[in-house]
Amino acid sequence: MRIVSDNSPEDLRRRAAERQLGFAVRALAVNMLRIMRGAGKPYRFAHELADCSKALREYLDAFEHNSPSDLIERVLNPEKSWPDGEDDSDRYHDAWRSNPREDEAIMLRKQNARRAMRLAALRITASMLAGQRLQTAHGEKDLREAISRHEQLTEELRDLRAKEWRGGRAAHNAANARVLAAALALATKRQNGRRKPALAEHPPSVPPRPKPVQDRLQPPSYEGLRVVALPPAIREEFGVASALDLALWLNRLRRERAIAPLPQGQFPSTRATLDYVVKELRKERAL
Repeated sequence: MRIVSDNSPEDLRRRAAERQLGFAVRALAVNMLRIMRGAGKPYRFAHELADCSKALREYLDAFEHNSPSDLIERVLNPEKSWPDGEDDSDRYHDAWRSNPREDEAIMLRKQNARRAMRLAALRITASMLAGQRLQTAHGEKDLREAISRHEQLTEELRDLRAKEWRGGRAAHNAANARVLAAALALATKRQNGRRKPALAEHPPSVPPRPKPVQDRLQPPSYEGLRVVALPPAIREEFGVASALDLALWLNRLRRERAIAPLPQGQFPSTRATLDYVVKELRKERAL
């Protein structure tokens, strides 16, 4: 019986040639794209082109002059890492299908819109270099449609988050009312049980009104406090319009875990307190 090893010298030579060609082609493509946008390193172009030519010759020698078309296609796909070729978007799609939620569906569609914008920009650039005016016009039309779709999805996500917040606020108020009513009934029952029987000639005494029960999970009033402006990145990430919405959202998540709400001293009125609220909100959402 003869055992064939997967790590024969020929296999190792082919894998090394494939990796070398892939890295050379990707480095050349990255520099070319950056040169087209006014950056990059034009003085490195000739060296990188020579590296690609050398790597291609070694690849053809190792693979017996088979065309590296599939390899070039994988290497120039920006959505796949190199050399493992793992696609992060595929994992996100699988996770979404196993646990679908409305906000995750919108985030997935926004990701597709951003991909369409990237592809449209590449189509415009290639068509302009080739002098194809019709293809350039089609690419500009695709870019406008993708931008419009992304903005529409952003508004849908913002409306959905606002609806979730209003629903949570209403449930929060109803829960507070039930807690206070139960506490008042219990206090009244205990007060009546401790009352002494009155004499026949004296009217019954009126029990004192019990003090309202203080809910430690009730958030303080933020009225009159200064509210710092939200950066666009945070506004898009959480789909909210102001820092006050972030604070109220964090209080709702904390209440579900029986954690005290955000005090007035940590309200996002400065950049530092805003960073703290964003950090806590990300932590609560991850749980």
